Amino acid sequence: MNLEYLFFILGCLIACAIAFAVNKAKVFNFMNQIKKDFFAYIIEFVMSIISLVLLFQCFIFYHYWHNFNVILYVLSIVSLSILIIIICKMINNNKNDLSKLFIIIMIPIGLTFLMCMLPDYVPDEQAHFQRAYQVSWFHLSTGIHGMIDSDYAIMKFSDYKNIFSYININPNPTYKMYHEACTYNFICYILPAIVLAISRVLHFSLYLSYYLGRMANLILYIILISYAIKITPKCKKIFFVLGFNPMFIHLAASYSADVLVTSISVLSIAYFLYLFEKAEISKKDIVIVMTMIFIIAMTKYVYLPVFGIYFAIIPKLLKMPKINWIVLVICAIVGCAYIYVSLKLNTNTEVIASQKEYYEAANVDGTRQLEFLLSDKLNILRVLKVTFVTKIFYYFDNFINRLGWLTIFINKFSFVFYYVILVLALFVEDAKLNIKYRIWFVVIGGIISILVVMGLYLYFTPVGWMTSEGVQGRYFIPCAALFLVALSNGLLKKFDNNLLFAVSVFVINILVANDILMFFI
Repeated sequence: MNLEYLFFILGCLIACAIAFAVNKAKVFNFMNQIKKDFFAYIIEFVMSIISLVLLFQCFIFYHYWHNFNVILYVLSIVSLSILIIIICKMINNNKNDLSKLFIIIMIPIGLTFLMCMLPDYVPDEQAHFQRAYQVSWFHLSTGIHGMIDSDYAIMKFSDYKNIFSYININPNPTYKMYHEACTYNFICYILPAIVLAISRVLHFSLYLSYYLGRMANLILYIILISYAIKITPKCKKIFFVLGFNPMFIHLAASYSADVLVTSISVLSIAYFLYLFEKAEISKKDIVIVMTMIFIIAMTKYVYLPVFGIYFAIIPKLLKMPKINWIVLVICAIVGCAYIYVSLKLNTNTEVIASQKEYYEAANVDGTRQLEFLLSDKLNILRVLKVTFVTKIFYYFDNFINRLGWLTIFINKFSFVFYYVILVLALFVEDAKLNIKYRIWFVVIGGIISILVVMGLYLYFTPVGWMTSEGVQGRYFIPCAALFLVALSNGLLKKFDNNLLFAVSVFVINILVANDILMFFI
């Protein structure tokens, strides 16, 4: 074990000891007096950033230049001690509220993942960042060309050695042409684009802006998943543990558009459980559900079947007052108008031509692939059978493992323990759905799984292959939520302890963050 690693661990232990002693002395009791959770989260967020930056700098200085900065080391221990005290106080005040526990724990975990993962090492992050940068200039239509800060050309890090040298103020940035941008709908990038635009006005360096944009996506993720946990009356722990999926977190701490898509898909399931037990459907409910539908429709329509579970609340829809129906019609009109405008913005001949050239080189052709499938009635079943039989274990592995460009493997303990906690979550709570609804959940999950596999078979797999290529385990996160809710039974209620799950997911992801760190050093 490297000496700097031992210093790092020792510093963390000292910080824990200081935090324990200070807590015993009942210092920092002001955290108990903060009435608004929002301000407490801000304090935690800021202290998490300060602590992580100081620890990172201390670690990097010694690892790469063998420079042990005593002052920096002491400051990092002090800041970490304060952070631990704050987190412990917040957990103690909110231990009965799982949605708040999610926020409290996710802030330091998410920021750790964000800082440990170097730029462009999350799948397709380069394209996603360039699309967000494009949107930050109010260029809402897709394209493969645009202007970007020229510093981006030298931001190709393979280790942590020089990352802090790029955090500065750049009053006179220069711009160059870039040649790649993701074709996702602009709505996936609104929040990070706003942050990038503000950072540009403030003359932040591109590197600093890059990480601030990541933070915006992380905040969006925290808001959506915590709201899912809060709103659902049942199976809170299932959504809680899913939210701490290491694969999910490392995407959330990046520019990936899948953050919005997958989070809303999971939220839609939680919102159904809420509406299922609610006496009446309000105008607010209609707006929220319709918004989710249209976002999914314009981003990853393979997840649209998730809203099939809402057929169970049709009797409540029929009993709505006229004003609610008017709101529903208005939402539908606005949504359709949005889809029309989005399709116009995304119809870029340059992008289409570029994609066509790539697909031809890879022998990918959706039309010919469909012809192949229809040439024999059993071909679809054969492809599905061969794909799931040969790759089912890979999907389970890749559901939480193989981070980054599928090259960062997590430790075996975190891998196994996560699945144990996930299975335990379905045994401690019961959705209390009758058997027909549980079967319907499984059917919807199965339909989405098939659409994911066949979608990539048509548009990513070479013509004539018998397996669907490009499918990753993370694509099945919404399906997992459906299956777990359907199987929930409450047989192990004695393990229904919020702190047990909170500590478990924290340990799992701290170890995974270490795996990411070790990969780059």
